[in-house]
Amino acid sequence: MNVFWRMVWIVVFGLAWGQQDKGFENLQVLPKDISRQALRQQMIGFSQALGVRCWHCHVGEPGQPLSTYDFAADKKEAKATARVMLRMVEAVNNRHLADYDLEVSCVTCHRGVKQPQLADGLMDDVYELSGLAGVRDAYRDLRKKHYGRGVYDLSESMLNRLAFRLEERGALDDAAGLHRFNIELHPDYAHGHFKLGGFDLMAGQEASARERFRFAMEKQPRFAPTWMNNYAYQMKRAGKLDVGLAALLMLIELKPDHANGYDSAGEFYLAKGDRENARKYYELALAKDPTLESAAQALKKLEAE
Repeated sequence: MNVFWRMVWIVVFGLAWGQQDKGFENLQVLPKDISRQALRQQMIGFSQALGVRCWHCHVGEPGQPLSTYDFAADKKEAKATARVMLRMVEAVNNRHLADYDLEVSCVTCHRGVKQPQLADGLMDDVYELSGLAGVRDAYRDLRKKHYGRGVYDLSESMLNRLAFRLEERGALDDAAGLHRFNIELHPDYAHGHFKLGGFDLMAGQEASARERFRFAMEKQPRFAPTWMNNYAYQMKRAGKLDVGLAALLMLIELKPDHANGYDSAGEFYLAKGDRENARKYYELALAKDPTLESAAQALKKLEAE
């Protein structure tokens, strides 16, 4: 038992011992006849589940003698909240999980932190307050304190989701910066390299984009072609037809047997009014996959016009 939890044991055991003759005061949720040992275990459980100490709920000052604490007082909001949460846990276990071999407790959601919040939501809040620099600092701090403990999702996917939300809000520079930060921490993350390739291509940095896409293709040959094809259509919807077409031509270069890449390129050339190249790429798509119905129909329509 480390020093902190030994002190928690002393605090609660001492409190219980001092009240054993007159009973515990102001118990509203816990049984009024709870034993000293049961109360001690309950309090230690709260402390461990939330990563807090006695003064989080009880009236008292850190470092002061326990004789100065007013354990019965209801002056702190955290204590009222704890009672609400205890009633919630009781309801979940007794009403909803009674027929199952399951039981929840404080640690089920809190996992050692006061506020049970997903990393996604926490990073959103940090970004609103402190921007991209704040997110970087907060993420590094969370990794230092909680990595490997299962408290927060600190994976590359979490940062990728945050970057996507920034893109949706139009904060493209910060989204790109977050992808770079993600790759700095997770250098083999294929989707991060792909996303940066997309930003590079939008900025006209084709050589860098090609290398990013190549890396993603090598790491994720099954999924990267779909990522690139979807990116091309995203650019088309955004009115950036040439950027989308450039991505498709890189896809064909990197994955020359990917029939759908040729089919999509044919569609993009047709949207540009370039019927000759549209026909060429539809024919190439069918050469790679004779069963590709979308290319066959598009080519048939072209020939009929």
